[in-house]
Amino acid sequence: MKLHPRLREATRRGSLTPGHCQALLRLEPEQQLSLAEQVIAENLSVRETRQRVREILGKPLKWQLIPIRLDLETFEALKRIAPEGNVKKLIEDAIKHILTTSTRM
Repeated sequence: MKLHPRLREATRRGSLTPGHCQALLRLEPEQQLSLAEQVIAENLSVRETRQRVREILGKPLKWQLIPIRLDLETFEALKRIAPEGNVKKLIEDAIKHILTTSTRM
């Protein structure tokens, strides 16, 4: 209900996707309209729209998702050595360790 009525109509027409609208919800109604015009005019992706919303709100990106693909054998090996089988935490901790040790060199 926080989405500007004109943007709801744009979604029905297919000018904006639900992903675009979800990103725009963080803005005030007039800001939503302004950015929606840019999204349509520049054919921005949902990711680009989210970035513009962050810029408007003055909120920097806190993290970046980078998917990695592991073969099943590697995943199972990591799962066996990971605390409580948490492969994600094992990888995050390993990356933090690499970064802290590489800055000391």
